[in-house]
Amino acid sequence: MRRQLTSQERLLLALGALVVVLLSGYAVISGQVGEQTQSARRALNTAKADYQAAVDLVKDYERKGKLIEERKESIIQRDPNFDLASFVTSVEEKVRSRSEPTVGRPTIVPLASGKYTLTRIKYTYKDKTLADIVSYLYDIENPENGIIISNVLIQAVNPDEGNKFQMVITLSVVTQVAAE
Repeated sequence: MRRQLTSQERLLLALGALVVVLLSGYAVISGQVGEQTQSARRALNTAKADYQAAVDLVKDYERKGKLIEERKESIIQRDPNFDLASFVTSVEEKVRSRSEPTVGRPTIVPLASGKYTLTRIKYTYKDKTLADIVSYLYDIENPENGIIISNVLIQAVNPDEGNKFQMVITLSVVTQVAAE
């Protein structure tokens, strides 16, 4: 499929071509081919590098746009009754970790004109090995789950021993409000 250039890309291409034409014309008119040719080549290489950087930025922007669309789809397709606490409990049972939530109830924030909610729960895990923490984070952080991990703090319980850790973590999830 052929892609149309955006106005920004056309402008960058035109500016790059204009720089090349102006530099080439200057070298021919002035007759000082030696030093100015090298300067023109450096300018051309710089223009090429700038153009490539702009192309890379456009590709990165498009990639991130696709990723955002995928995330939106996962939120839309997620069951409106998805319960973050239940999900975390199932992961804890899988990795044999029990938590002590530092917040008794989840914080629920309405988003986007009440169509979505952000549920946030803070957990504290004590006396866990690094292997337990990694296993837990691996299961929680699966992109298909759409769980947002923030405010992670991992500390050694006893710095002299260094084999047991405490982790404080905040987990969030965006869900669609159930239709009434």
